[in-house]
Amino acid sequence: MEKNKVGKFLVQLRKEQNLTQYDIADQIPISREAVSKWERGITKPNKSSLERLSEIFDISVEEILIGKRLSKNKKEEIKKLTLELYGSKLFLKKVVIALFLFLVLIIILFLLYYFLSNYNSIKVYTINNSSNNTIINDGILVLTKDNIYFSISNVQAKKTIRMIALYYMDDESKELIYSTEDCYINLYDFYGYNSYFDYNKMDYIIDNLYLDISYDDNEIETIKLNFIEDFANNKIYNDKEKNIVDNKLSDSNFSAEKIKSVFKLIDDVYIYEDKKNNLIFSYIEDANLLNLISSEKNKSFEWYYYFDSNTLEYNEYQDQNLVNSFNYSNNNIICNINNCQKDIKKVSYFYDNINNILE
Repeated sequence: MEKNKVGKFLVQLRKEQNLTQYDIADQIPISREAVSKWERGITKPNKSSLERLSEIFDISVEEILIGKRLSKNKKEEIKKLTLELYGSKLFLKKVVIALFLFLVLIIILFLLYYFLSNYNSIKVYTINNSSNNTIINDGILVLTKDNIYFSISNVQAKKTIRMIALYYMDDESKELIYSTEDCYINLYDFYGYNSYFDYNKMDYIIDNLYLDISYDDNEIETIKLNFIEDFANNKIYNDKEKNIVDNKLSDSNFSAEKIKSVFKLIDDVYIYEDKKNNLIFSYIEDANLLNLISSEKNKSFEWYYYFDSNTLEYNEYQDQNLVNSFNYSNNNIICNINNCQKDIKKVSYFYDNINNILE
């Protein structure tokens, strides 16, 4: 829109109707100075002012913008072009909105797929077991979407190990996974043909996984592996209320050498008995394991402290049935059974007693 041309045309229209700038200003309404600026080409009318001027002068907005009167055919042609231009802009706007919504939908679907495909896709289990002859420390099982990592790197036994067989029970039959003459098992597995583990059965396998340990004297000991879930990426957000234990417990500085200097060596085991409190401590040097046993009426309590992993395992029995069990490591308590009672007093009880004895 050429402001000078429009201004001159507005002057022409006003004079044709014998109107003053004040008359025009009153009818819009607007200031007389604004009308003067239009006619001098300094500024241009806005949309609402153009529509009001069109009514006052009985002329189309298009003609005001062009700065001259048009024939009927020209008016229809301009009106048609205006509608087409408006329609094109409206169509383009709809296309842009549709593309934007489509991209948003694609992003949402991708994030949903990523979340569903990765949620709970990584699980880490620790393995710590003990028996009459054998201690298993630092065991780990890692499950991912593509691979399985299984490791028992430290099998310590009082006897010489001849063979270790890893298997799971399926309908009372043994399904062998791996066997070795070494005192450790390290497996890197992948899902598919000729794999060690059946991914579709992993939950069942974890609950029914065993070791058969064959010794040189032909004795075979069977150990059911105890898996403790240490990590799983199944939280939408981080839980701020973590089960953190008093840091004072981690300050305990008892050592194996200190224990050996205080406990009494009996048949290769260091023993300390506190008859007053009905406590029996035992330290097995070969396994680097400290054990505490206590009992009352029909209950018994056991603590196993693994020096190599700095892990404390607690088991509570009632009428010889396991009723409470957890592991304590890195100031965190992890339940081993569904009805676990996260009782920090049980942890404090162990540390307080061993520290009192060694003071």
